Amino acid sequence: MANEKERFEILLEKIEGNVKAVLDGHEILNNKIDNLDNKIEATTNELKQEIRAVHSGLKNEIEITAYALKDDISRIEKKLDDHMRQPAHI
Repeated sequence: MANEKERFEILLEKIEGNVKAVLDGHEILNNKIDNLDNKIEATTNELKQEIRAVHSGLKNEIEITAYALKDDISRIEKKLDDHMRQPAHI
């Protein structure tokens, strides 16, 4: 009976050690996941800022180009109107 009790205690100690090892492993994995989550969040925020900056720059460039095109179109229309008023077109 005592021999069986000792065997059972040894078995329980081994199981306890294995459970502790699994719990330690889970804690390590949870910490790694948290670290990765923080890195991903930081990277995402950086990318959002960069995208906003690029968007703002492109928006400004588009506006500048639109104004330049309007000026070019106005000059071309004026030249065309002037040309159409010449005697050969009347």
